[in-house]
Amino acid sequence: MFFISLYSLQEFATKEFESKKYIQLFDDELDDNLNIPNEIITDFINYVQGQKISLTNENVVFLHYLSQKYEVESLLNVSNEYIKDHHQELVIDILLIQQSTTSINTETYENALSDHLSEYIEDDRLLKLKVPIIDRILSKHKINSKNQIENKKIIEFLFKYLDIHGKEASVLFYGIDFSEFGLKYLNLLNR
Repeated sequence: MFFISLYSLQEFATKEFESKKYIQLFDDELDDNLNIPNEIITDFINYVQGQKISLTNENVVFLHYLSQKYEVESLLNVSNEYIKDHHQELVIDILLIQQSTTSINTETYENALSDHLSEYIEDDRLLKLKVPIIDRILSKHKINSKNQIENKKIIEFLFKYLDIHGKEASVLFYGIDFSEFGLKYLNLLNR
């Protein structure tokens, strides 16, 4: 389990107010599509009041979101670290869930996936992500010409993705130098 705490930020939350009042404040300000459980809001409030809380796979996404929204830098940094350390368990599922909402910034999850793309490239769940997300992940990753095995897997993934998403996915091929992959792949694009 991962424990964190914050000992300043009194201007944001003081112990004078009860958690229920904060929950109402958050309920009034939060995006209705998020459905953040009250326990997680209470954890967030406890954190800014200087109490220790635990980060788990179940609460880190919402705590990360709240730390961004309310600019709680220390919680944002710790939640970013947690996501990086636990990316295998979190990243693809979070992106699949969050790709339909604009309320949550998915950059942290996209970065984690991009940093470890070789570990994910054969995971068929990637095929369910929307084109803009895949485009941002690949743009951050940049195909490494030194690792031809990984490059070939990425190109094969892109063709599978193109089969599923059609013309919309063709933007993903922009800037790829097919000379190192041979005519086989270039001919596939011309079909």
